[in-house]
Amino acid sequence: MSIKSFSSIIILFLLFLCVGGCAGPEIKISGSEPDLIKQHKSFVVNARRPGMHNTGIQVTKGDYISIIAQGEIRFHPNYSSGPDWHLMIRIGEKELSQRYFQRNHSFPVSETGTIYLGYGISPNLMNPNGLPIDPKRYSKHTGQYGIDIIVWQKEDPVRIADFLERASLSNPNNKTLKNLALDFKGKKEIILAEQKAQKEVGEAQKAILALKGEKVSEVQEAKKEEPVSETSEKKLQAEAKQAIEDVKKKEAIGIKDAEKEKQMVELTEKLQKASQSLKELEEMKKKLAEQQEKEKQLMARLEQAEMEKNLAEQQEKGKQLETQLKMEEMEKNFAEQQKKEKELAARLEQVKTEKIKQTLTPPVIAIGTPKDGVSIDSEYINLFGVVEHDKSIEQFEIRVNQQLVGMKDQKKTKALSTESKRIDFTERVRLREGKNEISIFAQDKDGLMTKKTISIQRIKKQEEVWAVVIGIDKYKNFPSLKYSANDARGFYRYLIEGNQVPKDHIWLLLDEEANLNKMRSVLGTQLRQKAGKDDMVIVYLAGHGATEKDAASPDGDGLEKYILPHDADPKDFYASAMPMGEVARIFSRISSGRLVFISDTCYSGATGGRTVPVMGMRANVSGAFWDRLSQGTGRVIITASDANEVSMEKDDLKHGVFTFYLLEALQGKGDFDGDGVITVDEVYRYVSTKVPQATNQEQHPVKKGEMKGQIVLGIVQQN
Repeated sequence: MSIKSFSSIIILFLLFLCVGGCAGPEIKISGSEPDLIKQHKSFVVNARRPGMHNTGIQVTKGDYISIIAQGEIRFHPNYSSGPDWHLMIRIGEKELSQRYFQRNHSFPVSETGTIYLGYGISPNLMNPNGLPIDPKRYSKHTGQYGIDIIVWQKEDPVRIADFLERASLSNPNNKTLKNLALDFKGKKEIILAEQKAQKEVGEAQKAILALKGEKVSEVQEAKKEEPVSETSEKKLQAEAKQAIEDVKKKEAIGIKDAEKEKQMVELTEKLQKASQSLKELEEMKKKLAEQQEKEKQLMARLEQAEMEKNLAEQQEKGKQLETQLKMEEMEKNFAEQQKKEKELAARLEQVKTEKIKQTLTPPVIAIGTPKDGVSIDSEYINLFGVVEHDKSIEQFEIRVNQQLVGMKDQKKTKALSTESKRIDFTERVRLREGKNEISIFAQDKDGLMTKKTISIQRIKKQEEVWAVVIGIDKYKNFPSLKYSANDARGFYRYLIEGNQVPKDHIWLLLDEEANLNKMRSVLGTQLRQKAGKDDMVIVYLAGHGATEKDAASPDGDGLEKYILPHDADPKDFYASAMPMGEVARIFSRISSGRLVFISDTCYSGATGGRTVPVMGMRANVSGAFWDRLSQGTGRVIITASDANEVSMEKDDLKHGVFTFYLLEALQGKGDFDGDGVITVDEVYRYVSTKVPQATNQEQHPVKKGEMKGQIVLGIVQQN
């Protein structure tokens, strides 16, 4: 598998792995190196997610890996740190987390397991699961580290150096990668120099043996590629000297060969130089190992120093916590002591009061009529009762809705003795519409006072209430609505349960029942025949509205507005729908002095809501048609939206927005003056506030019409 295709798989995997925060490869690698690289993945460690996180990379003991990290995490506005010291690495479940250092970024794996990466202040401040002991310490840390993990097929510094040099050229801004490439370049140079010196030593050895006239043994041939130790180096030098001596002996015997002697000297020098190079390389490797050991010892000392610092901090925190606990305990004991003292003082005061009450009794008030909580429809009521005290009554008052009843109204109050031990009172009290509170106050000469209050509900006298409730979700030829029928059921239920309107006084038309013929019959004939002059009529409508071009429209916008029944035909509104002109005529034929039309529909032609577009165009609708409907005293229209707005439905409300808040107002939230009755004005005040808020100011209810006094739409139920 190529590095490029492998990186693509990593990207897909990263979508799944989101624990530690993964990212695309930090290092761009070109070309294919399957025989050199076993795995390559990139990750992001974020300061806001401290602790160890599973990378998903499995390694085996003996694998050789490189970890390349860069980035910055800011602990304080004036202090930040790179990956060194604060990037944590762990392999397997048992091994403890270790700090990352660029000097030790490549190493052989000592244990089989999964590689974990994470961010932390110190390994000592993490629990066994790799999570921070005190997460609050990281709450203001920002930044991240980008990490690449490369698992090599084997530890081959020469090939790794060549690969990293190419990768560094492709990633010129990655300083960590550049440093890693330089480290491996140094290792490569040492290895190649060592191989070259070994080769030269071997070649010199063979040449010397050839000059001596000896054959190279099989054992020597097998060892020619092995590193030359210090002992073998001395042995070779001795053999070279011996070869020279042998030549000299042969020359003494008479065999002289100047050329041979010259070659022998050159070979000896070459052998000595190669041996010296090997010796220097061994010394260099030894110093490098010593340097690494010193760095390891320094890191260990730093770890120990930090551990001691953390321990000291924990001890200091422990002392502070102990002091804080002692203070909290003291404060708790003090608070408990104060509470006990207050309770004791309260009990003493209670005992004192009870003793006083045992010797002193307040006046007694008894109200004969009216009974508390009754409802009446008259403006005046007779109040009758008596106040008694065993000594004397110094003060006596009657208040209606907190207003003192004048002396003129109290002229019949009689004192049966000069000491006024008993007062009989009979008063004719005037009531306002809605809830009234009548309070009787009596006080004796010792200052003991008695108060008795009763509540009287005055309801406006009405002959009868008649209502038509229409709700259409399902249309034969238009898109269905969701909650118009539910709105109608809710309003119908309120009329019966809340306003106590008899069922035989209400026509409920839902979906298929709300066809054109039925609506005309109910509104134009049956309602007109039933509702009398002194009665009140309520018409509620929830469904689609529409407009059609009509140059003769009296509204000045060239449009006729229609209420769409269930069977309306979009090709023939005139014959299948109910125009507003007809609705106005129906209302004018009803003799009732009070008529309220509540409409949760719209006529703007905009998409969505309770309207349908005409000819694919949105109309600019005049609101004058509402004025036509509300002509005449006592005719009031409340609509869900302005003429060019949409009446919305909402799934979370299971209602049209307007009707949802209409029902809330009628159920008591619209009783702004607290008198127990809900008027048309109070309903409009409530919905005109709530509906725009719920629709982001896109829907505004409208009220039209004139009335004498207030029209009551509902009565608040007493619990």
